[in-house]
Amino acid sequence: MVDIMGNRDNQAFAGIGRHLAHDFLHLQGLFPTTPPLFVCQDGNRFNSFKSGIGSYMAIWSNIDYLRKTANSVNSHNPLAYNTKSFTNYFSSYLHVFRRSQTEVSVDLYNQMVGEGLLNPAHVIGQPYEANESEFERVRRSKWLPVYQRGKDIYTVICARCPDGWQDGPKVTNTDLRLDGYKTTIGVAEFREVKNNKINCVDSESRGQVGRRPGVGDLV
Repeated sequence: MVDIMGNRDNQAFAGIGRHLAHDFLHLQGLFPTTPPLFVCQDGNRFNSFKSGIGSYMAIWSNIDYLRKTANSVNSHNPLAYNTKSFTNYFSSYLHVFRRSQTEVSVDLYNQMVGEGLLNPAHVIGQPYEANESEFERVRRSKWLPVYQRGKDIYTVICARCPDGWQDGPKVTNTDLRLDGYKTTIGVAEFREVKNNKINCVDSESRGQVGRRPGVGDLV
């Protein structure tokens, strides 16, 4: 699915791209390389997928999203790196794509548990009976590691793929916040703006701000 949704020449999903495709499929509880037939052959799964697209894409024109990420929320200086915009985008609107861990709602977590998607011994799509102890009944969310399973495939799902599905070695993903000055994801993350981002490590190595004490100064 992620290749189809991320294909710019695909008329059904034009404009979504791999970032949004990964995050949308995550919110649907689907493995990124799930074949379309797997979605279409189950009525409930198909209806959830179909209705979910509209709800998910409506986020990007929502006034709350625009206020948090596309406004001058950090500085009135147009050249300043917008730390607050990136923080809001990363924490609220970026789920699994190029992240190392993510916060999952209790509903989505329990859905994945019920389908065996967090069990490394389970095969996706096969019948699964979860133990009651596996479900979350107290907290409102759970933090899960994000894995990279093959080239540019990001998911929290641990279950094994059926034969014929694209898959790869499961490794913990590197967080995009460690990408330095490269263009990544979000309104504030273009290289031209990130060039003005303060290098905290470099600034600390230069010492404290102020005039060096001279001869006769009290130290």
